[in-house]
Amino acid sequence: MSATVSGNKGTLFGDVTETETTLSAITAGALIAMSHGGPSGATPYKVSHVVTTAPTSQDPIAMSWESSSTSANTVSIRFTVPQGGDITNAIVKVYVTFKDAAAGGIS
Repeated sequence: MSATVSGNKGTLFGDVTETETTLSAITAGALIAMSHGGPSGATPYKVSHVVTTAPTSQDPIAMSWESSSTSANTVSIRFTVPQGGDITNAIVKVYVTFKDAAAGGIS
């Protein structure tokens, strides 16, 4: 795997479900198929991130949402830093938001 999951939790807001996953030991540029922990079979409508611990280099971190799988309940994301940058020691929280209520529960 190209990141370590150190936490996963979900929150319900009426018809909106949001999950939060904390990642560390991230490999910059690698495609990460992350279990979103949301409703089974649901399609996310937004994936965002917050850097909670900056990398040692202090380089900015960007994230792209490449795809999602309703059968595997994953989102594929990629973190990047500027060319020649470094992501060592960064900790990032990834938020996956669903518009449908969590009829399938949150795992």
